[in-house]
Amino acid sequence: MNAKQKELLINCGIGYFPYTLQDALLNHSDYDYSQYNLQDIGSLKNFWKAIKGIEGLSIDGNDTVTIQLKSPDIEHNSIVFIGHNIERIVAKSKDLLTDYKTVTSVYKKMDAAVIEFVPEVPVESLTVVFKDDAAEPLEIKVNLLPYSEGVIDERKMLLNQMKVRYTSGNNSIDVRFQLCNEQAVTTRISLYDKNKKFICTYKVAPGDLTQAMVGLAYGRYFFQVEQFDKDDNLIVSSDVYSVQLIEPDGGIFGTFFS
Repeated sequence: MNAKQKELLINCGIGYFPYTLQDALLNHSDYDYSQYNLQDIGSLKNFWKAIKGIEGLSIDGNDTVTIQLKSPDIEHNSIVFIGHNIERIVAKSKDLLTDYKTVTSVYKKMDAAVIEFVPEVPVESLTVVFKDDAAEPLEIKVNLLPYSEGVIDERKMLLNQMKVRYTSGNNSIDVRFQLCNEQAVTTRISLYDKNKKFICTYKVAPGDLTQAMVGLAYGRYFFQVEQFDKDDNLIVSSDVYSVQLIEPDGGIFGTFFS
């Protein structure tokens, strides 16, 4: 993934659930969608947040997402892709290419597409085609792992170990963390403005477990923490954090967020 592709996808989300979309909305949802036209996903607001058991996926340093099947009896699978600036998703299954044109959701005008597949014909890759050729298409490989008892959520384990914390102060954001495992040697923190446009990347000094981002104007910022091994391979990316820097009015302005 190059810098432009990463910038365009900073606010994207990829989720997996072990049902068809219709089954998920009618039988595995926290919201009653029975009165909606389920073929018009643009009218379903942020439907992906209502689906029970939906699993967020992360794109690793090799442009791959990994899906671990949680049951030996799964018959249908779905991947939902949301974001901005996305024209369509091209799914590859064996020798078949299927084009999924995104639909603009009423929720924050997000571009959304749902890719359904069965385990016998798994999705091998998803190619993101950007609107107006804003960047070259990005191929994301899909690594589908069969069910295995005692599966551990590796990303959650790494994030729990990394323990990202931050405080916001006067024109600054101070980030604290731990190394996610013994292979982690480098930490980088990417900073974005209120529109999620890339500003810069801070490379944390070796041995340090804090990074101060200073000289910031008042307003909203987003940041993401990534850790790499000695060969500069990405180990884990944190969620994207949102911070609002507010001009103090004479009170205490430092705020701690866990």
